[in-house]
Amino acid sequence: MALRVDPDLPHRHPSNSCEALKNDLIECYKASRCCKELNRPFSECINNLRPEDVGHECLQLRRAMAQCRRNIFNGKFRVTGNPYST
Repeated sequence: MALRVDPDLPHRHPSNSCEALKNDLIECYKASRCCKELNRPFSECINNLRPEDVGHECLQLRRAMAQCRRNIFNGKFRVTGNPYST
């Protein structure tokens, strides 16, 4: 028995998804000094941990993304929801 998906209703996303945080992280790194002024490739900037090149906000988002991904596998948050995902 297959459940039908109504095309008029929005689909639900999992509550523990880190997608919004990932998108914010990508936008932060693209707007950082590393990509804009220093013209380094994105792959090099994402691995850069120097706050003067990428900024403190990007590093905080990077830590939050890592914690969000760890919480996906944490059994406690499977029931209550991941606090880092929005």
